[in-house]
Amino acid sequence: MILICSQCKGAGLISGAACPTCRGNEEQALSATLLNTRLFFNFEKVTEWNIAARRAAFTVDTVINFSLRLIGGVGILFLAFYIYRQILSLNINIPLGLFSSDVWNLQSPYLRVFLATFLIDLYTVYRTMRAQELEMYVIKKEYQKNEKRDAQIRSVSINRAFSRFALEVIENAYLFALQNHYSEVLPLHLLAVLIAHPHSNIILFRLGINPGALAGKIKHGLQGLLYQEQQSGQPKRMAHFSPETKLVILNAYMEAHERGGEKVQVWDLWTPIADIEGYAKEILYDLDIETYKMRHVGQWVQVEEDLRRKTAFRRAHSHGGFFARHGMDRAMTAVETKTLNSFSTDLTYMASRGALPPSLGRAKEIEQVFTILQSGAAGVMLVGGIGVGKESIVDEIAARMSADMAPDILRDKRLVALSVASVLAGGGAEGSAERLYRALYEAAHSGNILLFIKDIHYLVGVGLKGEAGASTVGMDAVLTEALQSRRFFVIGTTDYKNYSLHIEHSPLRNVLTRIEVLEPNLEDTVLMLEARAPFIEGKHGVFFTYQALTAAVEFSNKLIHTEHQPEKAETILREVASSVATSRGRRAVVTDQDVAKTIAQKINMPIARLEKSESEKLLRLEEEIHKRYINQDYAVVQVSAALRRARAELRDERRPIANFLFVGPTGVGKTELVKRIASVYFNSEKDMVRLDMSEFQEIGGITRLIGEGETPGLLTESVRMNPYSVLLLDELEKAHPNILNLFLQVMDDGRLTSGEGEVIDFTNLIIVATSNAGTKKVQEYLASGKRIEDIREQFVKKDLLEWFKPEFINRFDDVIVFKPLSEENIQAIAQLILTDIAGKLESKGIKLRIAPGAVVELANFGFDPLFGARPLRRAIQDHVQNALANYLIAGQIGRRDTVHLEPGGVIRIEKAAEL
Repeated sequence: MILICSQCKGAGLISGAACPTCRGNEEQALSATLLNTRLFFNFEKVTEWNIAARRAAFTVDTVINFSLRLIGGVGILFLAFYIYRQILSLNINIPLGLFSSDVWNLQSPYLRVFLATFLIDLYTVYRTMRAQELEMYVIKKEYQKNEKRDAQIRSVSINRAFSRFALEVIENAYLFALQNHYSEVLPLHLLAVLIAHPHSNIILFRLGINPGALAGKIKHGLQGLLYQEQQSGQPKRMAHFSPETKLVILNAYMEAHERGGEKVQVWDLWTPIADIEGYAKEILYDLDIETYKMRHVGQWVQVEEDLRRKTAFRRAHSHGGFFARHGMDRAMTAVETKTLNSFSTDLTYMASRGALPPSLGRAKEIEQVFTILQSGAAGVMLVGGIGVGKESIVDEIAARMSADMAPDILRDKRLVALSVASVLAGGGAEGSAERLYRALYEAAHSGNILLFIKDIHYLVGVGLKGEAGASTVGMDAVLTEALQSRRFFVIGTTDYKNYSLHIEHSPLRNVLTRIEVLEPNLEDTVLMLEARAPFIEGKHGVFFTYQALTAAVEFSNKLIHTEHQPEKAETILREVASSVATSRGRRAVVTDQDVAKTIAQKINMPIARLEKSESEKLLRLEEEIHKRYINQDYAVVQVSAALRRARAELRDERRPIANFLFVGPTGVGKTELVKRIASVYFNSEKDMVRLDMSEFQEIGGITRLIGEGETPGLLTESVRMNPYSVLLLDELEKAHPNILNLFLQVMDDGRLTSGEGEVIDFTNLIIVATSNAGTKKVQEYLASGKRIEDIREQFVKKDLLEWFKPEFINRFDDVIVFKPLSEENIQAIAQLILTDIAGKLESKGIKLRIAPGAVVELANFGFDPLFGARPLRRAIQDHVQNALANYLIAGQIGRRDTVHLEPGGVIRIEKAAEL
């Protein structure tokens, strides 16, 4: 809680005089309360004289400490040399011979030098211990115990809780403002000093900030600030800290407290600068840096620092470190747990030595675990999807237990991970159950165990044989009985499916309190990735930017629905790290664009953040489609507009990318346009799920579409396997009306539950339904001379309602009426088909030359206003492809030959010259 003087707003001064309310006292002007302690920063100590004195004292202390250690080291060398000479001269045994009285001759000058320096060693130890006693640390973020705290509030100056480097930043900001004649030290001055500090380099790098661009903005702001002061006409006075800067420094302490730091570090100053209103915040906001991003990066830097220095081991309390490696637990009355240790891992022991990966973003679930255990429950069961990070919660609990940041009920206990798979492996069912029974007995007998059982559902069905005629006793029942004694606690994990199949019908359900572990939100997922990123970076030798982590979360949330966070985002990071390391070498920087490209390749779909070439392609989408598609200009324009909206992320992301209904006569290009959409938007015509709706004329077709039990459905399984594609519903009017109702939800909500109970995502599909419904009406309207644009409105609002319900038609983004093809269209289509044939022959080394008259002739053979382009394909097949196939099989056409297609169906072969 921040306390600010109501009159001076924390400045301590009003018109250059001390505030009458707080009297200029820093403690009264601006402070914070934390755990019955009132915290304030004593800015009166930040003066030129005090800064110089502190830095001089630090230099002197450094020289003295170095000299003392050097002298002590020389004394140890003299002692080692003396012992070495005595061993050689007296020929004594090591080590027992060193206790002989003949060895230690105080007349030796070497030994006297050591004894003299030994006193210096003792003084050095005293100085070190004294310095540690005088040292001040950030108040530890303890677990909030349910006990009444002392009501008395004590006041503490937090100056010495800042690290040497963080304090230097504050002092340098003051000196900068003083030397450049500013009347106030603003957050902008802090920012100007921060960007030049070496510890800030990693902050700027992770955020992708160009230091030069940031420095330019700061310089411009400082010049403007100085000009305003010069124009104000107010008398110059000694520089003092503004209320905003004081708030930044105080909040920096609170940031360090929240992350559990020992000292306020340089990176703790960045977050409040990005949060406190002012020109500095505006600069960072202009660079797309907001408070939560800065806080995340600060925590990321701290994670790396902890991993580098292994502070988890150093910070462990003395009674948190008495762990036995084998056999005994760490209770004061040691009890042997031989079987348990054989099939388990002591997580608190590993955590105390920094062997567990750090965990972030699961504070809520951890607090739930602590609360439930304190309430007297026997244990908890973490239930969640695969990959949501259930085990990381347990790792963090172990870390807190080893650092005494857990409730009293877990004090002096060890968190042990029991491997059920190892226990059950080999020895038969009865032997495995017997070993498990012994391990549980030892855990209960020791009285200080918190047992972690991963995939606890494996216990259900494992049993001990009872007496003759008695039924088998399940190990879940044995565990339940053991837990009811409250001699030990259990944390179990399972997923939703196994909880439903096994745990709901097991007695474990009644003794273990269920905690649902949901997928983390975007911010928490980014935090989790920050804890794991150093390991990925170390393996591949690359460096992630913050934007890369955010992109991995955003894109995987949007485009990958078969996995859970944070596992799916972590998988993406591993893949992109490997790809970047391979293509650009080690020490390369991974950006959000690299993540986008990796996901695009993974799912075969362009990402919304487009490259210039892709943007240009979208802007001329109509032209791209018409390269391989003839006529139907209105349909092409409407489809292109919808695709541009989707790629620019202006669509409703809760619905499919687009829903189209193509209506018109057969053979006019409805299906061909769908293929072009798949080719242009998803890069391949193969990215299309096609269902012939004439096969679903009965109500039982619903089961075929969505599946039943363990039998997958045609629709749901196809979409699950190809979530980024075009869904083509051919001949829609022939489907049963209840099946059409199924698609009401799909087109509106973008999701459908399969018969297996899995929610299938349709939001990355383009759904196109084709229909011949009302074709005769369209032909009648056209025969009367009406334009297709005029026909559409009447046809959709009146004629189409004879086939489909209004609410179903309204689900489509557009109903596109296709018009019949003309003779000119047929000729153009004929040219496209023949060009395709020429391309296939060219791959065989054969050239095809087509006379214009032959194209016209084939178009005439294949023109039929009622059937569109379908007769044309048959005509080309009969007159051209069959003849070419015969020539090829007979060996009459070879590489480098030229085939001439001439009018009258004549195919002339021009043989190449022999080599």
